[in-house]
Amino acid sequence: MEKLKVSELVKATGGRLIQGNPKGKISGISTDSRKIEKNELFIALKGPRYDGHDFVQEAIKKGTSGILVSQSPITDHSAPEGRDLASGGRSPITILVRDTLRALGQIAKYYREKFTLPVIAVTGSTGKTTTKDMIASILSLERAVLKTQGNFNNEVGVPLTLFRLSREHEVAVLELGMSALGEIERLTRISSPKIGVMTNVGEVHLQYLGNIQRVARAEAELVYALGKDDVAILNIDDPYVREMRKGIKARIITYGIRRRAQVRAQRIENLREEGMRFILRIGKETFPLRLRCLGCHNIYNALAATSAAHALGMKRKMIQEGLSQFPPLAGRMRIIKMRGFTILDDTYNASPKSFIAAIETLRGLSPKGRKIIVAGDMLELGKRAPLAHKETGIYVVHSGIDRLITCGNLAEYIAQGAIGAGMEEKRIITCRNREEAGDRLSALVKEGDIILIKGSRATGMEEIIDKLREVYG
Repeated sequence: MEKLKVSELVKATGGRLIQGNPKGKISGISTDSRKIEKNELFIALKGPRYDGHDFVQEAIKKGTSGILVSQSPITDHSAPEGRDLASGGRSPITILVRDTLRALGQIAKYYREKFTLPVIAVTGSTGKTTTKDMIASILSLERAVLKTQGNFNNEVGVPLTLFRLSREHEVAVLELGMSALGEIERLTRISSPKIGVMTNVGEVHLQYLGNIQRVARAEAELVYALGKDDVAILNIDDPYVREMRKGIKARIITYGIRRRAQVRAQRIENLREEGMRFILRIGKETFPLRLRCLGCHNIYNALAATSAAHALGMKRKMIQEGLSQFPPLAGRMRIIKMRGFTILDDTYNASPKSFIAAIETLRGLSPKGRKIIVAGDMLELGKRAPLAHKETGIYVVHSGIDRLITCGNLAEYIAQGAIGAGMEEKRIITCRNREEAGDRLSALVKEGDIILIKGSRATGMEEIIDKLREVYG
């Protein structure tokens, strides 16, 4: 992060400087007192399980240059600047604001506006991370790219990502997540994207949003916030995304497979465990492309990435190279070979839409051997959860899956749906937790099997893969 003056922090947040020199400077922002470094500003955030104000003294002891708080901390504000405190540190710069989370976003917005580089923002119910990383894979062949790391896609993570901007960067690719109305709009206002990418709309965060129409409304906040000089990239095959065209001021680029779009995939070939091959069409230009990633859903991610790169003027050769070398990501349809059998690791997250895509991918793999699904809970679906899980179980049966192992209370509904659709109960195992599921799978698996393991992030389904590694190496 490039240095910011204390006076700039006060200006950006509308806060009050309680202590410190307004001409002083900070060279970093932190919300974690455990990782605070000298010359950084510690922002005390309040969360459902913690309050950063409880860790102000820890940050001071570690030598933080300043603190930003929404309540006066218990410290010696009367001490002249520079005098040693009892803690052994120096009197920190102290800024008082009404809301520290809002202030974090305000500082990030102020900092982002110091840079003229284009920002690409990606949102949608599924495929955000892969699309974001595919875009970065293409752009990084010619430009210095800043991109979202890990799950830094919320009202804390996006500002912290923006603080990593430097004069060396030429473009930024951000992932924007949400669980409520208004969040994407705030993140868009903070990051000021030039290009907005909409992947799809599915049943996610229903616990908070209630229905898929409100999900669509929340995710559309990105493309509706774009100006007439910006670019909105839309999945034309998704009916909810297609409907968004009516309220967009920006120039629109469409992508898809089934409908006519500006960026399309044609003559698709499933190479099974080797990935996907197709003809990529951009306007009137066509060229062959091979993806190492599995599944038709990853073709959609590649088309979205192509659209964004094309909007920034990237040439065909760079798009081909950036996508063809893109590796499957951990926990996202990654093939893991073990002693005689194959694991399809899709443990990063789960929703009804992504579960169906994963089952479709499993069904399209090698016809030899049994196809087994280990299904964990899909979370944050609210009242829709039981029925959504049962529908997934029905889809399992219609897809010709040989064995089903469920893990968790909600996942039992997947078993119920499968039984109701005609799957023999002897081919289904219901487990209370992932430890039991790992043990049962380890005893069941045999040579030639292909096993899909999937569940929501909080269910920790990757531990079942760790169990298999312990047993089979």
